[in-house]
Amino acid sequence: MNNKKIGMVGSCFLFFFFYGGVCYGTSAYNTGEQSLEAGVEESVMAEGELEQNLPDNSENADMNYTVVTAETMAVRQSLLIDRLLDNDRCVGCDLAGADLAGKRLKGADLERVNLQGANLEGVNLSRANLKGADFSGANLKSANLSKADLYNAKFIDADLSGAKLDGALIDSADFTGAKGVEGILSPER
Repeated sequence: MNNKKIGMVGSCFLFFFFYGGVCYGTSAYNTGEQSLEAGVEESVMAEGELEQNLPDNSENADMNYTVVTAETMAVRQSLLIDRLLDNDRCVGCDLAGADLAGKRLKGADLERVNLQGANLEGVNLSRANLKGADFSGANLKSANLSKADLYNAKFIDADLSGAKLDGALIDSADFTGAKGVEGILSPER
């Protein structure tokens, strides 16, 4: 059997992610352009220590299947959080459902980060790069987003009660159904 690392041309993998107490599965076939999931996999996975190869029962012996369990995803998310706290940078990371309550992430680079359903209560994200970040359903109570770049960020159904948005760039940000933004955002925004 010819095994290839995730993200290389011709690899096929099953990708499971844990969110909201349910394990969902999707599959993706990489045809040369590295997928976002594969990029995260390669950047976190050390020498394949977290992957579990399945026997190749397909007609194409060049295919490699990798199963990622909810437990493995929790370990990967923990590694991503550690990297974020050490480097103040985690561009394009999947931190859905993460608990970052009270963390100091002032000036962090979190462009395109997925923080859906995350607990960010009291977190300091002032001056952070949050362009394209997804905070849908997240708890941002009392969060400090002052002077943060929120261009094209999603706050759909997020709770921003008591959050500070002074001087934040909110062009094209989506606050549909968000709680606690009344009086923070002017009517024209």
